Amino acid sequence: NYFEHHHLQPGLSNYLIQAASENDIIQSSSVSDQLDCIHSGPIPPNPTELIANGRLEKLLESLRKQYDCIILDTPPIGLVADALQISSLATHTIFVLKFKSTKMEHLEFLNDLGMQKKVPSPSLVLNVVPLKKSKNYYYYKQ
Repeated sequence: NYFEHHHLQPGLSNYLIQAASENDIIQSSSVSDQLDCIHSGPIPPNPTELIANGRLEKLLESLRKQYDCIILDTPPIGLVADALQISSLATHTIFVLKFKSTKMEHLEFLNDLGMQKKVPSPSLVLNVVPLKKSKNYYYYKQ
């Protein structure tokens, strides 16, 4: 809902195929004047090849000079090859897991990626955790 008309604007895929410049794809956000976005753009037939063409690295180098923090939102690792490929360009990796929903083999896969140093500085966020209120604090309900 925050990014209602993002599909009407040029995005990352347009930049990667050289159909848009860096300035063309950076969009101001209505959420905050401290937040800019680059949307995905149209889904290309060959996303893995586009990511490997070197333009994404060039874009990130340029953006790191302009922004304090860059968040790359990808599909789940393991679902498509692109996510693991993009994670190599990050300085930190955050995996979001759903309480009592994430399968053990997925956790083992993430652990293996971290142990093999295939993802930089891996961290986990556990969401949808049921909380129970006690007098002055919340605690996890098992």
